Amino acid sequence: MLKTIKLHKQCPGAIKYIGKKYASGKAAWDEWGEKGLFESVKKQIGINLTDLYEDGDAVVGLMCKRINDEGKKKFEYWLGYFTPANTPVPEGLEYEDFPPMDMVTCQFYEKDGEGYDLACEALSNIEKAGYIVTTEWWFERYSPKRENIIDLGYFVE
Repeated sequence: MLKTIKLHKQCPGAIKYIGKKYASGKAAWDEWGEKGLFESVKKQIGINLTDLYEDGDAVVGLMCKRINDEGKKKFEYWLGYFTPANTPVPEGLEYEDFPPMDMVTCQFYEKDGEGYDLACEALSNIEKAGYIVTTEWWFERYSPKRENIIDLGYFVE
């Protein structure tokens, strides 16, 4: 059972996303779980992520569809963390810089571990609330403080 809880707007300023890029979400979560990368990457980043914004220490699955060299859109899935814009990138990790933008998340309660593609539902809820999405990036955010709660968000005007 899936239930939409609320929309939540945050204004973190300029941010840097630090993590790793994968071909799929499953490959990312499998590697991070098997290699213990969740805590390892947080330690490598070396800052208190909760200082960035509420739930700043949440694991973030960052996604987009980029135009590749052949002119086709290619799906990218990243796993990592949002960090302050000036955070040094540890060796072996990749990053994406984002200018100051607001982000709006649609918070879902997920019971029984059922999987859903929430991107369309979240986007619909965000647009119905009057927000205008500004990039092709979107994200899933999993806070260690909230069991069975998933945030799915977009960057907005």
